[in-house]
Amino acid sequence: MQTALEQTSSLGPGDIFRLPFPFADSDEWKNTVMRPIQKPDGTLEMNDFRTARLDSPQYQSDADQGAADPKCPSCVFISAD
Repeated sequence: MQTALEQTSSLGPGDIFRLPFPFADSDEWKNTVMRPIQKPDGTLEMNDFRTARLDSPQYQSDADQGAADPKCPSCVFISAD
């Protein structure tokens, strides 16, 4: 961790420092992410399992929702209705 932090101090705007922790053993997963998959009957199905984006705040649990402070000065996305 210390090495990574030290490396970032030498980066300029737009520079990227790659950490030695790959997401997967290969990049093959990129070939199908968010692209349609052809089912055996010939129809296409989207391979996108992301949570729907809504206008209202979404919380992982009721406890998270209860912990959200509607008067939080940096939480500009939370409305105090």
